[in-house]
Amino acid sequence: MASVTFDAATRVYPGSEHPSVDAVTFNIADGEFLSLLGPHGAGKSTALRMLAGLEEVTAGRILLDGHDIDTIPPHDRDVAMAFQNYALYPHMSVADNMGFALRVAGIPAKEIDRRVRHAAEILNLTDQLNALPDQLSGHGARQLVALGRAVVREPRVFMMDDPLANLDADLRLDTGHHIAELQQRLGITTLFATSSPTEAEAFGNRIAVLNHGRLEQIGPPEDIINTPASIFVALYAAPEPMNLFLAPINGNHATLGSSTIPIPDHIRHHLTDTIVLGARPGHTTISPDNTGCPTHIDTITPTPPHGAVTPHTATATMREHLDTTIPALNRIDHDLADTDTSLPMPPLRALIPTEHNLSQGDLVHLTPDPNHIHFFNPHTGQRLGP
Repeated sequence: MASVTFDAATRVYPGSEHPSVDAVTFNIADGEFLSLLGPHGAGKSTALRMLAGLEEVTAGRILLDGHDIDTIPPHDRDVAMAFQNYALYPHMSVADNMGFALRVAGIPAKEIDRRVRHAAEILNLTDQLNALPDQLSGHGARQLVALGRAVVREPRVFMMDDPLANLDADLRLDTGHHIAELQQRLGITTLFATSSPTEAEAFGNRIAVLNHGRLEQIGPPEDIINTPASIFVALYAAPEPMNLFLAPINGNHATLGSSTIPIPDHIRHHLTDTIVLGARPGHTTISPDNTGCPTHIDTITPTPPHGAVTPHTATATMREHLDTTIPALNRIDHDLADTDTSLPMPPLRALIPTEHNLSQGDLVHLTPDPNHIHFFNPHTGQRLGP
């Protein structure tokens, strides 16, 4: 296996004003499973292709076990890549599809059979080794064959470019768990590119969040969710977007409706007149005394928000969406404008008691849990404080 280091790695396509990968720096340990998370156009595929030798490294460098990949021809890097379009040979059996590259490489038939059967056992494909692709149960099984075809090469690094994108929700999770088990048992250093926060959190030892070619944050899933480094990460890189409130500052307090929220001294000195307060829906409640941010209920569902620990609660979704006057949100939209991607401004959501007397259209006031408030700079979008 191998370690991988991106050292200010940059890729600028000819004729483009903006880098597709912009001075990205991170390290992947030998045997680690790293999720690359970001929307379409974030630079995930380009980063993988740079490592594979399919794209030039314009500036900076990428190291494979400490060696600059520019000194290693692509065919000698011993990396494998699987795409969302699996492109199986329709006239070949599952076993022949999985072992095809090994036969071309001149690997002995007995060794090919060993590797194919080992991968098939992990991927739950043993009973289908003699089947043709169109005889398989569906897209999930075909994608597993394509993944098996890549890993039987026993590469030093295995890369997957959104391999679950064409599958429905149930198949995505089931197939993803097969991928995670395969990686754990084989111990192959793995980069898994995805646009799904749920997939990134479920499968990766760590998550690297990319936005417009830049690395926003890297860390264990719990750090990405609990201490987002920016407004972009808070909105995009968790199963549920964070509620954000643009609040005026009055002395050492932020004003949210008719309530005041203290701002720690080490955060206050970074700001002038406004601050962005953030709280997950599971840490946002409807105030019983009509203090907080005024808003109107759109729908009520019996399921608590993701991460809520309070029993006997439901979720209220509001008519109002995130405050688009937050300068950092406008910057994010501008950054994504040339990527055919927009960051949706989700509606505000909050906990309500199950035994409520509220209904659609009611005016309520939202209050973030003071023990779970996040502070962000409204102009840079960066997290303030630990």
